[in-house]
Amino acid sequence: MNPIFKRLIHYYGRNTIQAQVNDSNHRKFSPGKWVGIGISLLFLYLAFKGLDWQELIKSIKDVNVLLLLASTAIYVSTYYFRGIRWRIMLLKVKKISVWKMTEYVIIGFMTNNILPARLGEFARALIISGKEKMSARASFASVVLERVFDGVTIVGLLIVLVLQQPFPQWVKQMGMIATGIFFMGFLFLIILGHKGEIWIEKIAGKFSGGIIGRAAGFMTKFVEGLEMLKDKNQIAAVLFLSGLIWSIEVFNYFLVMKSFGIGLTIGAAAFVLVVANLGIMIPSSPGNVGTMQYFIILGLSVYGIGKSLSLAYALVLHAAMYLSITVLGIILLSKIGLTLQDIKVRGRNRDTFEETD
Repeated sequence: MNPIFKRLIHYYGRNTIQAQVNDSNHRKFSPGKWVGIGISLLFLYLAFKGLDWQELIKSIKDVNVLLLLASTAIYVSTYYFRGIRWRIMLLKVKKISVWKMTEYVIIGFMTNNILPARLGEFARALIISGKEKMSARASFASVVLERVFDGVTIVGLLIVLVLQQPFPQWVKQMGMIATGIFFMGFLFLIILGHKGEIWIEKIAGKFSGGIIGRAAGFMTKFVEGLEMLKDKNQIAAVLFLSGLIWSIEVFNYFLVMKSFGIGLTIGAAAFVLVVANLGIMIPSSPGNVGTMQYFIILGLSVYGIGKSLSLAYALVLHAAMYLSITVLGIILLSKIGLTLQDIKVRGRNRDTFEETD
């Protein structure tokens, strides 16, 4: 019997878990999944509309494979630094080795590439809670915080770019929306990290039962994952690592441009990365298929790069990133004795985070 299945039975009972597995196996219609697929198909249509197929195929055939392999290796290296960053974020909860954290991060991103609803974010929190015997809610809070740090870094990069050169109005509008979302989110988490315990104690004292009381209980553990926000040195370290991670990602975009013979600057590569990553915030199918291609084309259009070459670049860049992390993640998932089905079963259960704490 699979190890995680045994653990699920321990928490919920055999009949409950078997019912969840059967539901997962036989579920035919999931509105969220099909909406995501529909959005991906729409953006794929926009990306391929009016395409010169001969130019697309020629551009892909002419790619410099050695540069592409080098860029992929550089991209994969960012996950080691993501592992370091996540370790720092959870130091006040539990000390875990960098290599283990790196493996968990890769598994999470792999899961996002294959399963809908960004289950990879939940997968990381659930796997680390089971393997390292820590609170799933605290670990999930750190994942949320990590994503906010990524968003703040990307917005910061966009602000630097906008100050250096003029961009179309849609770029400024995208930047304003993203700035509002991420900086408000960051501010909220800082306040929650500093004042959350006091607020939760007051709420729990007034509402000991019911939905509000249960929510207060959930947030108690969640706030533990925000402890690092009380430490200025840890915040500085996480900000530095976030900058390093995204700088390496920019270099990856730049090298792939060079592999296609696209003669743009590294600043242009940074701009395309920003547009692509803000664009993929739109819910879509697993792996950001469609949205990734469309927004890379949109970013490159600012520099006058033709649609066929832009799409060739987008397809190859996305494929290199997708395949490298997906294959590596599947290998690492197997290494720790889990399967994607295990993640699907737990991710769909609303009480999982409460029960695993």
